[in-house]
Amino acid sequence: MKTTCPNCNQRLDIPEELSGQTIECPACNVNITVPTSSLPAPEQNEDKIPSLQSRIKPKPSPKPSRSPRIKKISPVSRMMNEGADDGALHDFLPDKLMIGIPVACSIVSLLILTMVLGPIGLVTGLIILAITTIINSFLFIKTTEWICGRFVQQSASLITIFFTSSISGLLNSLAVIAGMSNNGIISLLLLFAIQTYVFQLRLKEGFIKSLAIAVIMFVLNIILTIGLGCILGVFLIGAVGSQM
Repeated sequence: MKTTCPNCNQRLDIPEELSGQTIECPACNVNITVPTSSLPAPEQNEDKIPSLQSRIKPKPSPKPSRSPRIKKISPVSRMMNEGADDGALHDFLPDKLMIGIPVACSIVSLLILTMVLGPIGLVTGLIILAITTIINSFLFIKTTEWICGRFVQQSASLITIFFTSSISGLLNSLAVIAGMSNNGIISLLLLFAIQTYVFQLRLKEGFIKSLAIAVIMFVLNIILTIGLGCILGVFLIGAVGSQM
């Protein structure tokens, strides 16, 4: 005898001897009453009902689609990542080139500094590259949050700043060889152009916002440089004064 569960609409194939009895639907586990068959139902022992219920074979029905797993995000992370996906940036070059190009530019730039200034140029170049990359990476994250209202991953920020710093450093080193090291305006415009173009490729927020990020980062670098210079000057003055 075929019937339908009123709760889950599962079609069931029920033996005739269960007519008029209450059984458990094997699909939704809800008690249902089997309709009375037109044929007289033979007498049966109640002890046999569980074994008879096991003989009920529901017709296969399509499996419901599994709902997507919802990842719990803390309020702080939600505030940081809201509107910015997971903080990743657009890749306008393959990952290997994003790392390989700045590494190659940095090596060439350091070799040029070594030839011009000697070993002190190599050491100074390495220190300046490391410090500026770390500081500007943090400034890039904060400035992008201020201008674009989006969060940027630290790794993506490091790669972006390392990319722009290495290229601008190489061009400045070439300018030193060409005798153009005293032209600070050209170096500054070149830095703004490189940063604005790369920031636009990575952020996709427009050239105006990318230029604003580059300019604010430059101003913050000047403020940090002046502040660190003043702190170092006070320290040196105190050290010299203590020896006199």
